[in-house]
Amino acid sequence: MLARRARGVSTGKDAWYGMGIQTELIGGIEVLHHGGSVNGYKSDWLVIPKARIGAVLLTNGDNGRPLVTAFRRKVMELLYDARPEADAYVSAEAKRIDEQLATERKTIQRTLPQDRGPAEHYTHPLLGNITVHRANGATIFDFGSWSTEVGAKADPAAMGGYDYVSIAPSEIDDLAFIPGQDASTRTMTLRDDQHVYVYRETGAP
Repeated sequence: MLARRARGVSTGKDAWYGMGIQTELIGGIEVLHHGGSVNGYKSDWLVIPKARIGAVLLTNGDNGRPLVTAFRRKVMELLYDARPEADAYVSAEAKRIDEQLATERKTIQRTLPQDRGPAEHYTHPLLGNITVHRANGATIFDFGSWSTEVGAKADPAAMGGYDYVSIAPSEIDDLAFIPGQDASTRTMTLRDDQHVYVYRETGAP
């Protein structure tokens, strides 16, 4: 355990990464921590060896990261009578996140044009099928094991002039499907940093 805490890669002023453990000096006090996240969740644990205490923080939202940072600071404030900063940081981050989401929502149209909307079924040889459902003005992309509501976001390069983007609470604009056409077959293209996936219109799976 001590070897895992050895200074490896610098991650900032008075902060470094070892082997699966991050170390940070806050006011000269050593704090060990490490977190993890998936869509909709964020977690972290911390240990303060000098104080002989530890804690685990679990959040059920992508925007839980500011709480993780503020929690470490708040613990130090309570233990060592440090200058109070955590509460103001949480308030400022909450305001920033609300403003960011409001800005993102303004760029997305929830109701898709019915005459230019997606086909009912698409498939990809590796990623599987997408079934498109419409109900109460909403358009749902169902991938089988999970689903998300999508909206339209302007994209001059896309067929029809917009992409289909996820608008579920934890995935706003995280996924963008670009409509297109290959000969007479409608397509939807999904890109990440290293791959391009082209879904093709099919009959019902």
